[in-house]
Amino acid sequence: MGAGATLQDVSKRYSRKGPWVLRRVSLEVPPGTFTSIVGANGSGKSTLLRLAAGLVSPSDGTTHVSGTIGYLPERQPARLRFTGAEYLAAMGRIKGLHATAGRAKAEELLGRLGLQPSAEVPWETLSKGNRQKVLIAQAFMAPSDLVVLDEPAGGLDDVARRALDELIDEALRDGAAVLASTHGAVRGSRVDTAWRLDAAGLVQEPVPDGAGTARKRIILAWASDRPPPPVSDVPGIDDVRTDKSGRRVELLVAQDAADAVLRHALRDGWSVESVTPSPRVES
Repeated sequence: MGAGATLQDVSKRYSRKGPWVLRRVSLEVPPGTFTSIVGANGSGKSTLLRLAAGLVSPSDGTTHVSGTIGYLPERQPARLRFTGAEYLAAMGRIKGLHATAGRAKAEELLGRLGLQPSAEVPWETLSKGNRQKVLIAQAFMAPSDLVVLDEPAGGLDDVARRALDELIDEALRDGAAVLASTHGAVRGSRVDTAWRLDAAGLVQEPVPDGAGTARKRIILAWASDRPPPPVSDVPGIDDVRTDKSGRRVELLVAQDAADAVLRHALRDGWSVESVTPSPRVES
């Protein structure tokens, strides 16, 4: 990992005499950071994201996009001659995955996102929200240096929204640059840099309270034969992820609460595997 996207004074229109969709916009999305773009319909967000993903070329200005890219479009295809499983198998092959690995990854992602009723039904029979789950899965089928998500949370239920948050955080921990657009505010705890796009161009916005504050990543292990006690109720824990066995837990903890969380965990019998700074860029 380690790539990102840089746009320098880019302008875009789709025909020689057509209206300008973007004018002289500059944006940098560094590795390991989450950048959000907020704006109304018609503000040019989707065009900006397509430029950042290298899917279209600017009419003026320069773009630098390198490495592997995961991309989620805003618009869903109305018709596909595939089931969800067949579509993801094809996308896995495009991303260089062996068929067996592609099927396993698709099953994992769709299970986490809570696809209903099944990946084996035709695309046209899936609801909008479940189609979105399939499209999110294709964006995360393989590790990417840059993940570009256009309105990713549209139509998602709570289970899928939490899974989307986890997938974004996992990509950030792996060093990916993540760029996402939305109509309204993105959850502040996930944002490193926020921009609003309108007729005047990109205007940086304050990151909401609680975003970008220093955090620690704590990994705990449970060696006893008795069931492990919960840790999620300790103040200062922002996020908890537990493996399938329930005996290894990863915590994201506010830096000033880390000592108290560690004392609580050790008192309850947890072993501490590691304590490291969160790889998120801090403000």
